[in-house]
Amino acid sequence: MGEKAVASELMVSPASNLNNSPASGPLSNQTMEIKHRHKTKYSEDLRKELFEGSGSSQKDEKPENFDELVKYHHDMQEKIAEHMVELTRSLKDQATAAGQIIKNDTEVRNRE
Repeated sequence: MGEKAVASELMVSPASNLNNSPASGPLSNQTMEIKHRHKTKYSEDLRKELFEGSGSSQKDEKPENFDELVKYHHDMQEKIAEHMVELTRSLKDQATAAGQIIKNDTEVRNRE
């Protein structure tokens, strides 16, 4: 949980750093939008974990009978799969933004 708080704080950098670049404009807005979206997601996840409190630790206890154990592992696998999908979307957004930054930098460089 602490890792998400740190990541959330590190993710949003001051807008002045982006506006100093020669390729500022729509791309910097897109980058800030992506960072803001991820910061919001991390904040929501943190709130959810904090407010669930002791209830979430009860969910993570391993069940005693076989059917409950199978259901528990299935639920855990679904959570992991959902998390992987979120991470993949995040990576795709970041790769798209990085590609646009490189493209814009290349165009600026070629004009000079």
